[in-house]
Amino acid sequence: MYLAAGRLLKGLLLAQEGRAEEGVALMREGGAGRLRAEALRRNGAGYDAAKAALERALASARQTNAKSLELRAETALAELRST
Repeated sequence: MYLAAGRLLKGLLLAQEGRAEEGVALMREGGAGRLRAEALRRNGAGYDAAKAALERALASARQTNAKSLELRAETALAELRST
């Protein structure tokens, strides 16, 4: 619940800063997928589940052209692969 509320708030703040595309992507899937992957890993979920969530986040960020979210998803995916 807190992850979703934080994502929504951050998305709204980005939109207010003139970064609407990033804000919308964050409120939708781009940022949510990355946060979902982090939550999955923290709760003992397998590598495949976290990887799938990050790949969905990456695809969503690319689709919306949200470069910072794309970079975050790529970074998280690289960190996952290195573990």
